[in-house]
Amino acid sequence: NPSSARRQSISRVSVFYANCRSIRCKLPQLSFLLSSLDFHIVCLTETWLDSTDSDAFLISGHSDYIAFRSDRAISDDVGRGGGVACIVHHSLSPVFVSSFASTLLDSIDTFPCILIGDYNYPDIDWKTLSSPTPSDLLDFISDHHFSQFVSFPTRLQNYLDLVFSNKDIIHNISPSPPISDHLSVVFDLRIPSPPSRKHTPSRMYRLANWQSINDSIFHHNWTIALSHLDVNQSYDYFLKCINSLLEMFVPLSKPSPFSRYPRNVRILYGKSRTLTRIAPNSNACIVMTKRFNSALHRFHCLLESRVVASSDSKAFYKLCSSRLNAPKSTPSGIIDPNGNLLLSNDDKCRAFSDFFSSVFTNPMHSPLPPPSPSIIFDLPTISHLHIISALSNLSPKTKCSIMHYGLHNPCRQFHINNVALTPKKTVKDLGVVFTPSLCFSEHIKEIIKKSNSKMHFLFKAFRSNCIDIYVKSFTTFILPSLETCSIIWNPINSVETTKNIERVQRDFTRKLYFRCSLPSVSYCNRLRSLNLTTLERRRFVTDIVFLHSILHRNYELDHSSLLTRSPLTRFVRNSHHFRISLPFFPPNSHTTLASRTISIWNSLPSPSVDLSRDSFRKFIRSQPNSFFPESIVKNWL
Repeated sequence: NPSSARRQSISRVSVFYANCRSIRCKLPQLSFLLSSLDFHIVCLTETWLDSTDSDAFLISGHSDYIAFRSDRAISDDVGRGGGVACIVHHSLSPVFVSSFASTLLDSIDTFPCILIGDYNYPDIDWKTLSSPTPSDLLDFISDHHFSQFVSFPTRLQNYLDLVFSNKDIIHNISPSPPISDHLSVVFDLRIPSPPSRKHTPSRMYRLANWQSINDSIFHHNWTIALSHLDVNQSYDYFLKCINSLLEMFVPLSKPSPFSRYPRNVRILYGKSRTLTRIAPNSNACIVMTKRFNSALHRFHCLLESRVVASSDSKAFYKLCSSRLNAPKSTPSGIIDPNGNLLLSNDDKCRAFSDFFSSVFTNPMHSPLPPPSPSIIFDLPTISHLHIISALSNLSPKTKCSIMHYGLHNPCRQFHINNVALTPKKTVKDLGVVFTPSLCFSEHIKEIIKKSNSKMHFLFKAFRSNCIDIYVKSFTTFILPSLETCSIIWNPINSVETTKNIERVQRDFTRKLYFRCSLPSVSYCNRLRSLNLTTLERRRFVTDIVFLHSILHRNYELDHSSLLTRSPLTRFVRNSHHFRISLPFFPPNSHTTLASRTISIWNSLPSPSVDLSRDSFRKFIRSQPNSFFPESIVKNWL
């Protein structure tokens, strides 16, 4: 049918607009819309997002979309609310413009322009373009020849959400099921050459005809086919045969809208969409929309609970990553050295290839390749002269810095090739922030801030009432941030700092109980119910297990300046042959791994210290509360 083929070859750019009133509460609806494969552009107002929210909120699990946001800056004078977002399919090659060559008003008369949003002008009659009071909006659209295209009320009987354009590029505008108390709006853009959305099919091996594949391989005479071929030709022949079998017996996937959603959810959405188009503000439309939203919410909660119950760590990590981390994507557009804007992937790859080859390609001065360096990095053969020579080749020297430790340090100036090294007050090494005083307060503040941000984001990303999904997410994504290298910075001498760290887990358990509608209980009971322990105790377990590993030489570490072996010369009931002593006494403001654990370590029963590392960790964790040092946060327990 020529007309049918012509319709299929015509691409359209479809746009969805909605007033959200907090998109955090509408994430299932947004994910459903992006899964529909219907919309190239999704415009959102009243997102109510802030700087602590990631783009993963908007494009969770949909890596073929790119999000652009402008959040409201919240202050004492300006409360929550506001914020806009635009989610664009990558086939449109969207480009974010951070600085403009000319003002928007100067460009309106030159380029097609669309203005969309909640303008909150209920008194304007858009048929006659009249208003009982003077309106700057009417003056603006008249001066710049804009037309308004929304012909139906979007909230009750008021025309609040409007679509303007200065060119005739908008058509098929209609209402869509609301995601808040405002009707949504959908329309198409009449663009001369809209890009088509590409689908990359994949093999559906679960639907493969394995019997036919096995029969074809079994009955093929490989001996005759490969008898006159060398190794490379045989390999190519084998690949050709296998690929031809895959073409015949393994089907390709096809793009299907809402493929991940059950049939009842899709039916409710279809009914809601039909009622919205026929009677947008009727009670039947409102009831059907609520039924659809409830079914969608139940499905997302069921999906989260099913992943947790499956005990599939890979599926759980994939779900959490899709909710908590924005997908990585290539830049929408780049500018080459000649100032040209590159939008296609081929052009961008070619530009990167040319740049890297120009930087890293070295001319060959000899027809023979230079000898390969030894793969053995022999530390004893590195001399002082080698180190000085390597330092002299560092470039640029300004990247090198120095930190002076100690109160009585003369703070000498150091140079590399006559370039002075810049002294620094803080240095981050292996994720730990070091300062000259070695107090680690800056590092602890940083990890607390990061953990609190992750915790708040966790409760925004999931909607389920399943306790396990929050506990597993907390232990997987938040606890490592609070415990990395704790043997270095464990702040047992600071009551306030210890409580600040513990407060992260205390607030998490409190919010979890509130989310799951559980009765309010003490922090101690919450930990017992969730099978958690205090962060303070976890740090002590890490300390004493690391001490056990040092003494058993699981790590090649010179600990002579940290502790010394001090075996007893006579029998003592609660002692062992791995007793330690301190070569020095740290000041009251500092602690060391040995000083924090020496009293309990030396009193351990002899069989326990001979256990393997994992068995020793289990032994320590199984001890009663009286075994551990007195808790600083005991008043919370």
